[in-house]
Amino acid sequence: QQQQQQQGVAPDASSAPAQSPPLPAPPAMTVTLLDAATGAAVSEECPNAEAWRAGNVLDIGGVGRYRVRVNAPAVASVSAAGHPMVGYPLVGCAAGTQFCDADSLRWRWYR
Repeated sequence: QQQQQQQGVAPDASSAPAQSPPLPAPPAMTVTLLDAATGAAVSEECPNAEAWRAGNVLDIGGVGRYRVRVNAPAVASVSAAGHPMVGYPLVGCAAGTQFCDADSLRWRWYR
């Protein structure tokens, strides 16, 4: 082969390793967030807090559609610490909080 290269002759193609043809590029995947009320695409400029509302639909082209579910804060049970008496504060205690922190709860009392 060295003599062939020196003489300007191309080496035999059968001695070179075979190369497979390049793979085609995968098709572009479209991902769209759809408004539940209108079915229209949510603007890309919409803030996340507004765009990812419960009921909206994430449409992944060629894969599927997925409804957005927001984990609302929940409390399994509530109790009052102490005995209710006029003129004294009543402290609420939450047990079994889900998707929230018990320290961040706001208590509102009704008669």
